[in-house]
Amino acid sequence: MRILGLYLRKMDHLVSKNLQHGWFPFGSYKEPMKDDYVIIGDDEDKKRMAASASIYKLKGDNTPSINVSCIVGGNGSGKSSLLDIMFRIINNIAYHFLIETNATAIEQAHGIDADLHFETDGVAGMARCSEGEYHLYWGKKNDNKLEEIKVEEKGLQEALSHFFYTICINYSIYAFHTKDYSPSQMTISKWASGINGKWLERMFHKNDGYLMPIVLNPFRDKAGNIDMERERKLSMQRLTSLILLFYLNGKQFIPGYYPNEISWKYNQNYLKDAKDKLYKEYYEAECGRDKYEHKLSDIYQRWVNYLKTKDYKDDKLEEGMYKASICYLSYKTLKICNIYSEYKKIYEEGESATDAIDTIIEKIHSTHDHVTVKIHQCLHYLKIAKYSKKFTHKDVDSVFGAYKGKVDSYDNMMKLLPPSFFDIDMDMCKQRKLVVRKGVIDLTWGAPNPSILANMADRFTLGTMSSGERQFLNSMSSALYHIKNIESVKTGHNRVHYSHINLVLDEAELYYHPEYQRKYIENLLELLSWCNFDNKKIKSINILLVTHSPFILSDVMQQNILYLENGRCINNEISLNPFAANINTILRQSFFLKDGFVGSNANKRIHEQLQMVSNANADEAKFQELERVVTFIGDPFLEQQIKTYLAYRQTLLNHGQITD
Repeated sequence: MRILGLYLRKMDHLVSKNLQHGWFPFGSYKEPMKDDYVIIGDDEDKKRMAASASIYKLKGDNTPSINVSCIVGGNGSGKSSLLDIMFRIINNIAYHFLIETNATAIEQAHGIDADLHFETDGVAGMARCSEGEYHLYWGKKNDNKLEEIKVEEKGLQEALSHFFYTICINYSIYAFHTKDYSPSQMTISKWASGINGKWLERMFHKNDGYLMPIVLNPFRDKAGNIDMERERKLSMQRLTSLILLFYLNGKQFIPGYYPNEISWKYNQNYLKDAKDKLYKEYYEAECGRDKYEHKLSDIYQRWVNYLKTKDYKDDKLEEGMYKASICYLSYKTLKICNIYSEYKKIYEEGESATDAIDTIIEKIHSTHDHVTVKIHQCLHYLKIAKYSKKFTHKDVDSVFGAYKGKVDSYDNMMKLLPPSFFDIDMDMCKQRKLVVRKGVIDLTWGAPNPSILANMADRFTLGTMSSGERQFLNSMSSALYHIKNIESVKTGHNRVHYSHINLVLDEAELYYHPEYQRKYIENLLELLSWCNFDNKKIKSINILLVTHSPFILSDVMQQNILYLENGRCINNEISLNPFAANINTILRQSFFLKDGFVGSNANKRIHEQLQMVSNANADEAKFQELERVVTFIGDPFLEQQIKTYLAYRQTLLNHGQITD
């Protein structure tokens, strides 16, 4: 799939910000004719796609096709505003298609008048939002008019199968504050237009079984704040799962390093905090604490009875941990019944509460997907009792060695880990390799391939990584986690399986050393290759990077770049092809550094001092001040040029050839 561009019509300034109306192509795509698609499939486009397939191809057979595009521009050029409009359009298309399902809460994003052009399965499509009317088009009818996709004709799955799922990752502390999307007190009259940030709030929730086709990461509350402890715990679970999944299949999630030990510690506050949060969110206003606890107690007893019929022994764990496990199962079951419509329907419409709970437990036990994975994780813990101690650490091979080559999915790996009421960490070691010298086997440390995390010591824990290391692994594990979950979605009641992924990496270089930036796309493609995505389920992935990094831009084809300046597209004004180009040249043209590459303050001070000694009456102290500064200049050429100028000027003064 590809995002081809956005066509913006005149909109309220609160929405468009500094963006001008007109065509914003994500590359060298020509502006579409009115009420038509972007032209794709011509000779020029075929050459572009062939080159892209070669440059960004994933390793392995039957892998998804990859497209990489980029948005570049200075601060305030309109990059974030353009993404916001794309997200609003996706939100409104979801609202249009899903509002009747009652399966997910979606708020309309008002004030949009724009088209989002895309391509999936080699066919052009367009999502149009205009004055509260939302339309999705894909392909053409026999009369060459646009084919509109209507859910009442196609059904939910077929209608949205031509669309795509968007995953956006942005760790900036200034991003996605709902108040930033609302009118200020100075323009309070505009509240009546409905333009505000309420539409954003649902985009951080994935409690709808990946029905709404967009998620923003990391999760933020209504004030735009990121709960770093929550993120830390989620990232640790995701990283541990992915590292072990790769390891058990003979691969490395962090090249050159392998998992050595896993540690776990019982979190005695987890269940209390989780139950309190569920109560406040769904039951505080509805029924009060006593009825809420009674609901949990009923589910607790039904789980106890059910497990007795399924050969789960209650003597494998100490009594306290067994009870904690059943408490977790009852809490998680009730949460699922409040979030997912197919379970909520059974819970609310059953002939009796007991029968409904029994039906739900049976359904959960027989369903293996991302909705039920945490419950199956707890059930595995009850059956195997592998983590019987409340706190300990063990060698990875002793815990998971029996599963080598037998775990084929992220969800199946998750089931083998300690349940959510444990905190986990992992110790990583540098890969050893055998070196034979003069017939003697020498076991040495060393990675066979360059490491993504080049500055790591020979041994570290996931909890002690640097900010740059964490940023890369956490953002990538978050993206892969969602794609793996989307891959596992089965169609059914209010369920849609999306085959195309739009992965948006906003401020992609945040926290990264230049060497990380230089290898960013290579490492990303490497990780995607190792994930073994089934291209019958995940057909394509469009990677959209928003960046200020010339190192990242050097890995992107010129035909796939949108250049922005002061709210307008300036693709026609850029002559340099940044792909595999010199970094300094990219900085000057692609990032609009028109005043050179020297720090602005240093440049200003040196020029000021040169001005002060440029007339005949300049005193000796000014010359000495400039000479002192010159000795600290890091550019040898610049240093020598200034010294040559001063020497030449002194010669002219000595011969009386400089006067006022």
